[in-house]
Amino acid sequence: MNVESTEGLQARASLFGPTLKKVKHIAEGDSLGTVAVCATIQACYAALLLLDGSRTGDVLTLEKAVSVYRGALIMGDDAFTPHEKAMIGAHMADAMAQIAGATDHARLGSKTVEYYRTALTMVRKDIFADDFAALKTRLGLALHIMAEINSETRYLDEAAEAFNQATSIWTITEAPARWADIQNSLGGLLITMGKLTNQSGLFDKAVGVFIKIAEVMTRRRAPLVWATTLANIGAALKEKGEAVKSPAYLKQAVAAFDQAEQVFAELNLESNARMVETQRAAVMILLQGGPAKA
Repeated sequence: MNVESTEGLQARASLFGPTLKKVKHIAEGDSLGTVAVCATIQACYAALLLLDGSRTGDVLTLEKAVSVYRGALIMGDDAFTPHEKAMIGAHMADAMAQIAGATDHARLGSKTVEYYRTALTMVRKDIFADDFAALKTRLGLALHIMAEINSETRYLDEAAEAFNQATSIWTITEAPARWADIQNSLGGLLITMGKLTNQSGLFDKAVGVFIKIAEVMTRRRAPLVWATTLANIGAALKEKGEAVKSPAYLKQAVAAFDQAEQVFAELNLESNARMVETQRAAVMILLQGGPAKA
């Protein structure tokens, strides 16, 4: 089965609940085994909590993931290798980044950036190229959040550099799905830069980036990537329409959001679907309120 297909994603989603329930029972019970075994159990439990929090957008679940990861690090201090410690710390930062994004917590966002930078010093690019690229991508995303929270463009330049370093490893030919994720993130930087600098032309550039992704990663080939890209197209068109006061762009944004939400709903990605619906509702208010003109 193509695990990136709609059927593949739905099959994996159906297994998630039972898996989380079973691991929770083991992790929160009386663990038996060596320190390394017990610490690994806690790290696995934290990973599932992170996935659940990411799927639902529930901040309390993400906070619990951070707490369990921290406990795993303390328990496994003498058992985990430096690389394992780096990756667990990075996953803690993954959860913290989402919490910061959901709560506009600038201090937590800054701490997240610090975690990723520390992890990058502990992961060797020549041996763990994929992990290095993943950390560069996450660092870029965390810096993007900092730019949005603080309304400062200086974070965006460093974020773009981090993404570019990741794409030197995850190329369009060797890792198309990961390449697409990073390109989506680069397009997101253009949207934020356009908002912070009032340069509406940057929204057009962002749409161009997203269209290229959608052409490579089609709905049938990679529905999740495709839907994410359509949602990003909607976000860029919404900003463009608001900036130049054009209902035409806003209507195109609604159409893009509708297509993205349909796929997210099919994949049972509740948080993604709600986010798109919120963005769509904001565009509808603009259209109904009449602040834009043809």
